[in-house]
Amino acid sequence: MKELGGRIDEVSWYGGQMHGTPGWEKQELDRLLEDATKKRFNAVIVTDADRWSRDNEASEKGIEVFKKHGIKFFAGATEWDLFNLLHELFLGMNAQFNKFVSRLHTKKSMDNRIQRADEHRIPTGGKLPYGRNWIWQDPETRKEGHWEIDPVKQGKIVDCAKRYIAGESLRQLAKEHGLKHILLHRVLTKQAGKEWSLKLYDTSLNIQREFKFKIPHLLEDSVIKDIHDRIKKNRHGRHGKIVNDFLFRGMISCAQCGYALEGQAYRKTLCYRHTGKEHGKRECPNHAKRKAYVREAELEDTVMRHLFETFGNPVAVQRAMETLMPKNSKIQEAVKEKEFIEKELAKVEAARLRTIDLVDDEGTTNDEDIKPKLKTEGRCPALSVKTG
Repeated sequence: MKELGGRIDEVSWYGGQMHGTPGWEKQELDRLLEDATKKRFNAVIVTDADRWSRDNEASEKGIEVFKKHGIKFFAGATEWDLFNLLHELFLGMNAQFNKFVSRLHTKKSMDNRIQRADEHRIPTGGKLPYGRNWIWQDPETRKEGHWEIDPVKQGKIVDCAKRYIAGESLRQLAKEHGLKHILLHRVLTKQAGKEWSLKLYDTSLNIQREFKFKIPHLLEDSVIKDIHDRIKKNRHGRHGKIVNDFLFRGMISCAQCGYALEGQAYRKTLCYRHTGKEHGKRECPNHAKRKAYVREAELEDTVMRHLFETFGNPVAVQRAMETLMPKNSKIQEAVKEKEFIEKELAKVEAARLRTIDLVDDEGTTNDEDIKPKLKTEGRCPALSVKTG
């Protein structure tokens, strides 16, 4: 720092493993810019200008923060004047070029993975299906291989499938075998058969491909069918008969975390309550509360009473409709204009009938002209009139 004309009072390190591709979260860069706004330092040193950023938007944001708070920027021992237009241009061009190189490498990697999956039938992405392993014949070349079943994992799935079909709880089976409930459900319903789907996609490059792989199965087709039949029965009841039909099923959600409450028979009481913690990653204090539920009878009675009072009262219905209708000035103007036109047409029609009365005395009207007047006054339109 003496060579740069400064001294070090305090050093803060920002770095570590972080994604360089545009659009990805950059926690260390965000932390750097936040500390810059707090003026914890007055100079930033990067190893090389090429390592500053691969995202032009992030680069411009960082430079603007440094300029605003008077922070100097160094690449190695070279200072870059952020108020110098040529220096700022070069940093922007450098970030843009790095972005291009990064996206080019990503595209080449995706093309290579797609080719190997399509031509050589090699699983080149995603997580392998549960209980199946891909074994390379030559680990160094990584060109050919074959599928093998993990006997331990297959034993767990076979046991869970057999006991689940017999009537045991899938949640308890998952807990017993040390599996997540959602994982066990997905394996039994989608990944226990003879086919596995591999999806390779990158939305920024408009790449989306799907490949079907033949894999060794963990369960027989008949067993998988029985599992789906059991799940279907659980949705409507047991043995084709509805056990508990919750009126507001799927309509009640937690006000704190937003998750839908599930209709359950909790301690012989029908209620709407939170599902298990493993169903999602949102933190909610109601997950830990054993008594955090709403009784079905109380909730449905309150809602139905409110609906009856609302729709049984015309004044309340009108008030609710006015509240829900959008107060759009253009709609109101159109309604007023329509009413005005209708009034003007009524005046014109009245004037026309008066004119018919005047000329009728002189005998110059015919049947077609006088019919509207006759209908208005309630006369029979078949009566003859004077024709002169």
